[in-house]
Amino acid sequence: MAGKTRGKTYDRQVEVLHQTRGLKVQLVTLRRRMRLIVVCGKVDPDRAREALTASIKKSGMRRDWMAWEKKAEVRVAVPVADPLREGRLYTFLPMGEQIPAPLRGFVHAPFFAEMNRRSFNEAVPWNGLLLDTVAETCARAVLATAEGRAPVPAGALVDLMCWRSPTALPRLTSAFQRLGHGIAQVPFIPVIATASGTRTSLHRAVLWEGKEHATAFTPHAVAASGVTDLLDPQLHSVRLRWLVSLARSVGTRLEPPPERLASWAERLAEAAASAPFDPGWWADFYYDLSQEFPDGSDLTGKRIVLTSGSASPAPAGGEGVFFDRESPRGGSLPALPDGLSGRLHFVHEGIAWTGKGRKRRAQGRTWLRTAGLVHEYGADRVLEVVAAALRADGEGGVEDGVRLACLRYACAVSHALETEGRRAPQLKDLRVPTRGGWQEASRAMFGPGWPGEHSSIDDTLTRFLERVRGLSSVLTQTEQRLLPRPEELCGDTLPVEAMGRFLERHGVAHGLRPRHEVFRTEVRGQDLNWPARFWVPNRRDLLLQWRTTAERWPNRRRVGYLKVAYHSRARSADVLPGQDDYAAFGEEDRRLYAELIVHGLAFSWPDSALEMHFVRHTDSAGTPWPTPLAAFLAHAPWIPQTTVPGAPAEGIVFATAGRTWWWQGAQSPPPFLGVVPATLRSRRSPSSWHASA
Repeated sequence: MAGKTRGKTYDRQVEVLHQTRGLKVQLVTLRRRMRLIVVCGKVDPDRAREALTASIKKSGMRRDWMAWEKKAEVRVAVPVADPLREGRLYTFLPMGEQIPAPLRGFVHAPFFAEMNRRSFNEAVPWNGLLLDTVAETCARAVLATAEGRAPVPAGALVDLMCWRSPTALPRLTSAFQRLGHGIAQVPFIPVIATASGTRTSLHRAVLWEGKEHATAFTPHAVAASGVTDLLDPQLHSVRLRWLVSLARSVGTRLEPPPERLASWAERLAEAAASAPFDPGWWADFYYDLSQEFPDGSDLTGKRIVLTSGSASPAPAGGEGVFFDRESPRGGSLPALPDGLSGRLHFVHEGIAWTGKGRKRRAQGRTWLRTAGLVHEYGADRVLEVVAAALRADGEGGVEDGVRLACLRYACAVSHALETEGRRAPQLKDLRVPTRGGWQEASRAMFGPGWPGEHSSIDDTLTRFLERVRGLSSVLTQTEQRLLPRPEELCGDTLPVEAMGRFLERHGVAHGLRPRHEVFRTEVRGQDLNWPARFWVPNRRDLLLQWRTTAERWPNRRRVGYLKVAYHSRARSADVLPGQDDYAAFGEEDRRLYAELIVHGLAFSWPDSALEMHFVRHTDSAGTPWPTPLAAFLAHAPWIPQTTVPGAPAEGIVFATAGRTWWWQGAQSPPPFLGVVPATLRSRRSPSSWHASA
């Protein structure tokens, strides 16, 4: 009939998922197949009465609102599928869009609002109670699901939990607290797991989606290796962003730090190494890592490099991890000494760097090299492996025989490089055999029998230390730092001269080397400006000499801060082994000691042996200051002098630097002048100690 309209019926299907006192959870399917999770909760009558009474009294509500005291309910509807962009408040009819909903869902309650529904005051006690009840209803639904009593889908759970911060979220946090739970400890987030429905909490959850084109280092592969609490990346991306924001609001983070990702890569590599070998998978794995860790630094030390003949991967960036033994740079190297085979690892030759996807797979190999995680086989790197073996102590150490073979190998390779006109690499913290065992080359000294221009001083040092080693523990320890004879180190094939040059280049000294004594005493600036006040509690025996030397020290300058403390820049002060025992030396001991001092001043001692620096953070220049060694040289009678005819003592006497004559003429000195003996003068004129005198 004309003018008659046809009515439309909108039906829906309702399935009750869970119902308990004060809570109902429903799955509602609308006609267009849109599915919603609807949670319903009742307002507590006692709290309702209080809120309504306060609202009528303070907010202008009519008394007929008291009818809601025992029948008020709240409802929250969230979608099962894609999330809503925004939520909406309802009070039987939709409220204005400008009123923010506490979560991305449809929230219905008998709110007190203006007639046009465009304004809403949360400060009205009744409205506040309704919002608190909405929060408690959401919290109870989530807890029921966590306890296995309500099968709420994962996406809907996230929507119920992701309340807006900072205004709305505190209501949800308080609701969980009233129910005896912390919001960060509630397991509601879906994770990758073999058992469906496994969930974790904000406190434990980790969100890592991997790189877009990754095929090997992926979230599912990492989870399969045993990593737990990894969020399911199939959760809608919008909900993932909401979870990140929620986690930050409650004081935690979902994103894993790089070091944790690196540990996952190691775990996955170890799992793959124990499985049947897949050449393509390993090439894809290294490509994926190159995208996740561009500079590779976080993977250094992680066991991710599959090698030939090893049951477990080798540590990335290790000294002994190489690509190919037959590379051009390593083809001329001799075989390594026996006992070191376990320290060298070569990348598995079966990895499919070419073939399907060869461009990306080749990129993975290039990345391993440029990031320094795998090295090309060459002299520099092989010698680093040898040096590491020489440094190793404890459980990872090697036998002395193997160590000696390693030292000879390193010397032989360095000698071969020098013969070819190439620069031999400097080995870090090289250790060498001494009378007291293997020690750092920078602390060792040549013993007897080594040829070269300094062979006589090596013999002098040996004779001196063997004579005085029992006088103090310092001299005993110093004697223990002497090298054995060259034939013991070189064997039958290695030239002694080559070994000598190798040891010199790595810091083994000719002659007596100063000892770096720990010096942590702080000195006030005024005591540096007036050395007579200088005080060091653990060096009282040397204090007078030290003060006098400092007063005359030519490089000393005044400091600007008088009342504050200065400290030694190096936190140490150089002392010569034996200077504290000098009074107990015999004449021959003193003569040998003088030869060693003159040699050190002329050839080997650095400036820091005689001069230290006192500084502070506001005065980096500070002032130079003599060392205890310099104070000894300035005041001790250590310099031998010939006696003149008729003197009370004949032969050799010992004088201080200030009373000594150093004859430099080509002719013999006049008979009335006592001078330094010619044998000592032949060591060269030590002009550097004249200043300290």
